Amino acid sequence: MNENLKACIVMNRIPTIPTLKEKKALIDFINQNNANESVFLMDNLLSERIAYKRSVSEGMGVMEYNDNKAKNEWSQFYDELIGYLGGKK
Repeated sequence: MNENLKACIVMNRIPTIPTLKEKKALIDFINQNNANESVFLMDNLLSERIAYKRSVSEGMGVMEYNDNKAKNEWSQFYDELIGYLGGKK
């Protein structure tokens, strides 16, 4: 086993509706069934956003597309991931 291996779980395509119970249920399920403590559930998630589909269809990346919520979401995700991996920007 590679003791230096780092793994994380990213919740992806999560609906942006804050009242949905499925997000909390998923977090609870992961926390209850994560026997391997080296697997980290990231705090930041990636939502189901139309901006992601539109940016691709226009040949752009999310950071190039004009949607501040999507840009902020990706920036926060990236910062957390780089911090977890111990890397530098």
